[in-house]
Amino acid sequence: MSLYKLSERIFELEKQGRMIVKLNIGNPGLPTPALLVQAAEKAIADGKTFYASGQGEKKLLEKIASMHGAEVKNATVTPGSKWAIYGLMKILLQPGDNIVTPGPFWSAFELIAKNLGGSCKLVKTHAEDRWNFEPDALIEAVDSKTKLIIVNSPLNPTSTEYDTKDLRAVYEYAQDKKIQVLVDEAYRDLSFQNTDLTHYEEYVNVTNTFSKAYCMSGWRAGYLVASEELSKKLVELNQITFTNVPLFTQAAMLAGLENRQSVTKATRDACASRLKMAEEVFDGIEYVKPDAGFYMFLKCPGKNGGKVAEAALEKGVAIVPGANFGGYNEYVRISLSHPEAVLQPALEKVRQAMDENG
Repeated sequence: MSLYKLSERIFELEKQGRMIVKLNIGNPGLPTPALLVQAAEKAIADGKTFYASGQGEKKLLEKIASMHGAEVKNATVTPGSKWAIYGLMKILLQPGDNIVTPGPFWSAFELIAKNLGGSCKLVKTHAEDRWNFEPDALIEAVDSKTKLIIVNSPLNPTSTEYDTKDLRAVYEYAQDKKIQVLVDEAYRDLSFQNTDLTHYEEYVNVTNTFSKAYCMSGWRAGYLVASEELSKKLVELNQITFTNVPLFTQAAMLAGLENRQSVTKATRDACASRLKMAEEVFDGIEYVKPDAGFYMFLKCPGKNGGKVAEAALEKGVAIVPGANFGGYNEYVRISLSHPEAVLQPALEKVRQAMDENG
């Protein structure tokens, strides 16, 4: 069952009166920080409720650009990073083209490529290598139909980070061959060690979201930093689809970036506390220690992630089988997406499902 079909199934169970603890979605489970909400409220009170630029507001664009060593012409505000990824792929891909990405991977990459008539070439990685990819293996997967290489670090679903030397090797190859790279940094501000954002450079595009570290998942706020040419094409796509991200949402985004250190630290601290508790619950289960919040990618004792996920759902807890992330059938992904009082008993039910199906 796909990640998104699973979500719809859960909604159906809830309509039937079932109580489901959702550990299947990447939601921080924290309220949007008050200062961000206040910035949005002020913008609404000031009448910022009309149509606006499809690229975004100048102050926000300037802040985004400065954080990535870019210029305003390189930045575009989007309704979440998922739209930025979709938009970039729609601009680059023609039917029959492909993208290349290491696995495990966020399934939306493949689903978007297929939606646009393309395909996804997956380069598998392994737990014993801490899920790091070999640059040569990734490069070997590139062919004449490859239009985009995607790297997501910290990685959904494992919460591990790629080695910076491996990333640099891919960037240099792409620049030499004139192939676009997309660096998905949705979880960068949740890294426990390295919150440095990727700087924009030719052929190295960067996307980010406010859904995770800024606790704005329902606001639909994100951005893309890319070349001037690609940015103009994305703005045109914005204008003929959703028109613009609401100005009050952009006001909250700007407040978040202006207070980035304190806002994201609070979310990281919550993630670290939840992870510590989860590691105690899953003592003896195989997994690579996460470098960031808030996913755990656990190897099931019975090597059947689908069976464990079904058993957990019967106990009222939703998790995602590893098959959704590139065919890692022995694994399940768990999102530590609730306050600890709710999370701990839910995790204990997952552990029971593992033990009973081992």
